[in-house]
Amino acid sequence: MKLMVKYICLSGKKRKNLSEAKSPFNRSVEVSIILPTYNEEKNIGEIVKQLREQFKGESYEIVILDDNSKDKTPKIIDKLAEKSDILAIHRYDKKGYWSAYQDAISLSHGKYILTMDSDLSHPPKTAFFLYQNRKKADIISGSRYMKSGGMEAPFFRKYGSEWLNKVCAIIAGLPYTDIAGDFHVMEKSKFNKLKFRYTPVFGEFDFEWLYRAKKLGFSNLEIPFTYKFREEGESAMGSGGADALKLMKFALAYVKMALKLRFIG
Repeated sequence: MKLMVKYICLSGKKRKNLSEAKSPFNRSVEVSIILPTYNEEKNIGEIVKQLREQFKGESYEIVILDDNSKDKTPKIIDKLAEKSDILAIHRYDKKGYWSAYQDAISLSHGKYILTMDSDLSHPPKTAFFLYQNRKKADIISGSRYMKSGGMEAPFFRKYGSEWLNKVCAIIAGLPYTDIAGDFHVMEKSKFNKLKFRYTPVFGEFDFEWLYRAKKLGFSNLEIPFTYKFREEGESAMGSGGADALKLMKFALAYVKMALKLRFIG
């Protein structure tokens, strides 16, 4: 019986079709930078350029997992993958922000993983700084809300996110300033020890990531950074009053996840 192709992986002159998420090539690097994409044609080339500048001379790969984008993103990442520091992955079986991160991590080759957004809201310069501090704790996290951090975003998004973050952190019992930044460095082997139970709607998967890690005794060092709201493309969470209903949907999902972690575990 022929296996269904769920992932097409490209890097340099190599190509491999896979039916399950596992490292496609026989190689190892110190860090895999994880970039999930969906319709990021206006951002992906620039973030790769900046990451290459920051990580020049390091042992790294940039893992771009695309969820069957409808714009030019698939063609762009294929072109980028002509150089072997890029692992371009086309995923056809499923969609979803968190599952994209999970699959990309499973397909990566690095000792460490570095998760970040593909829209330049997480600065590549800060990503490299997190990586430089990778041995100081089990998880190194970027924080928007600690002293010296910040968030450049529309008013409703900025203050709504900060309020929601504080409320959910209290509910979930997480002693961190930013529990939904999705901006982390962690050893892949340690990440694989985390047993996730819940299916998130969007970025609230980060609550469970930090919660499971804390339960296992993993330390988390937060480093301040300034989040910059995307200039190109559309945010899945929306941005202002016109997207109030969308933001309310995500807010309810975030609170629900926090309650689950607090009262069910």
